[in-house]
Amino acid sequence: MSDQKGTNQYITYEKMRVAFEIAARFDTVEVIEARTYIQKQKLEYSFKYGEHSPKQFHDIIRKKPKIHSVVKQLLGMGEDVSLAIQFDYANEKVLNRSLGNIICWLYKQFVPYIKIEREEAKNQSLYSELEKLYKAWHKGDPLAKGSKEKFSSWSPADRKKSSKKNPSKKES
Repeated sequence: MSDQKGTNQYITYEKMRVAFEIAARFDTVEVIEARTYIQKQKLEYSFKYGEHSPKQFHDIIRKKPKIHSVVKQLLGMGEDVSLAIQFDYANEKVLNRSLGNIICWLYKQFVPYIKIEREEAKNQSLYSELEKLYKAWHKGDPLAKGSKEKFSSWSPADRKKSSKKNPSKKES
């Protein structure tokens, strides 16, 4: 029985190690520079505040090779996080705590781009793994099937309610 316990513990730690490795990919200089660059371009604000239609937003991204490359890289990394969780390859709790804010930002900011990419490719499954992950984490639910874990919601409205209930708890 202790061999089984030791094996289970090893698997748990291995999944945590993998989760930290995945999270570290989002902390590279290149990715941080890319996110900063995107934020400086104020792309997300141009769509959010009605300055551009989804198609215009998409075209702005496509016309700037550096931004386009970065957006595709980040969306692909989000897909990888989702798949790692669904295939039970990485610990979802670690990934949620480490990347929850980034994953939700990524999907919310680039959903207009994703919609147009799907239309143009005639493929509604493009970035669907990232979408599944966002929908689960945004509500505070786990993505992994059968998990009873409950996470903090990444919904801004829910986070405001939570911080009012518990003022000592900081938003991340």
